[in-house]
Amino acid sequence: MTSKNTELKAAESAINRKEYKKAIVELNKILAEKPNHADAWNLLGFSARKSGDFKTAKTAYTKALSINPKHTRAMEYMGEMYLSLNQPAKAEELLSRLEKLCSYNCKDRDLLRSAIKKYKATSS
Repeated sequence: MTSKNTELKAAESAINRKEYKKAIVELNKILAEKPNHADAWNLLGFSARKSGDFKTAKTAYTKALSINPKHTRAMEYMGEMYLSLNQPAKAEELLSRLEKLCSYNCKDRDLLRSAIKKYKATSS
C-alpha cells in the first residue's frame, strides 16, 4: 500500500504493519483537517474493516464514494467488506460499477472479481 500523498504516509505505514488502530488515529487527524479527503476516508474504512468494525468501515467507504464516486479502491474494499458480511449481492453490485468504470487493466475490478469467485467457491 503506497500513496503519493505524503500526509497519508504515517497511516499507510501503520496499515502495512497491521497496526490498524494506530492508522485510524492518524486518519482521524487528517480528516479533522480535511474532511473531504476521499483517500483518507477509504483507508479509514480499510482499517476499520480489518479491525472488525464493519459499521465504521461502511460509513467511511460511503463517505469516500460520496466525495469521489469513481474511487475504484473504495469500491473494491467495500465489496470485500460485503463478502465478509455474507452479502455477496452487494459485492457484485460494486463489481458491476467497477466493470463500467474500468474495462481494461483495472486492478481493483480484478481483485474484487477474484474475491467474489473465492467467496462463491468456499460458500457452496
